[in-house]
Amino acid sequence: MSLTVLEPLPKLAHAQEIVRQWAPEGPYPGLRPQILVPEHIPVVPPALTGKRTYVIFNQKGGAGKTTSSIELACAFVAMGYTVRLIDGDPQNAGLTAIMPPILGDDVPAEIEQRITLKQVMYNKAGLDNATYRTRYENLYLVPSYADCGIVELDGRIQQEARLRLAIAKSAAPVDIEILDCPGSLGKLSSYAVAAADEMLVPLQVSGVDEYSLPETLETVRAAQEAHPGLTVRAVMLTAWHRIDYTRDLALTVREQYPESIIAPLRRSKNGAIAAKKNQPIREVDPTGTTASDFEQFARLLLPPKELSQ
Repeated sequence: MSLTVLEPLPKLAHAQEIVRQWAPEGPYPGLRPQILVPEHIPVVPPALTGKRTYVIFNQKGGAGKTTSSIELACAFVAMGYTVRLIDGDPQNAGLTAIMPPILGDDVPAEIEQRITLKQVMYNKAGLDNATYRTRYENLYLVPSYADCGIVELDGRIQQEARLRLAIAKSAAPVDIEILDCPGSLGKLSSYAVAAADEMLVPLQVSGVDEYSLPETLETVRAAQEAHPGLTVRAVMLTAWHRIDYTRDLALTVREQYPESIIAPLRRSKNGAIAAKKNQPIREVDPTGTTASDFEQFARLLLPPKELSQ
């Protein structure tokens, strides 16, 4: 079957202003979204050398991890990169359900017999054996199904570096790995964090998510102590919309993550439609604010690939 080619958006019609600091009265004058980029982070990122591995992490469910993983991956692919999504969340409504793998003639129809993340975690298969094409050219997936949840309970799986070693041994010509974490702390989350170069923390603009901020920050700091090279590159304010509460939440996040990009990602009316169609939002609504925000955010993380060569 022919694969869909993801192209860069014609123009970022809804591009946000990039600022180095927010005004004292609030981050968004007139409640306009602004991307905060600290002084030490270049607005034009350096070229990618080698491979980059991102983990999308928040210990709370419903923060936008899966949506962020998909939209960011598609933005990177449109920028010329080859991307592999690793689904570390073994729930039926997760990444694998929205971005299903294309199964070749040699792949068993029964989910239990396929090579997935579960086999990688048990050292029964390499990561490349568990990698499948998706309907998008240069976007690949390591799927996870409900049976992968056994990893959390099995005492035989104790090596935190297991996923990092699997990525290191991979021979696939992948530029970027994106690891989607489950909405709880456990082995799958900690192994994904241990495998990453940079962490991206999605936080939904809601009062419920604000309650989890101290606990999330504590977990992030503990992960950085365990893995000194791990940086929190960005906090993504998902489902951003114009209410006074948004300003207060953004200021709190700025205080907690002073070294990180803080990027508003505006709410999409078509998000549910996109998930139902097994498509990214950028394909359902390529001229909307959400697609524009993710592409702009991706370009703050990495330059287009042709500029990296």
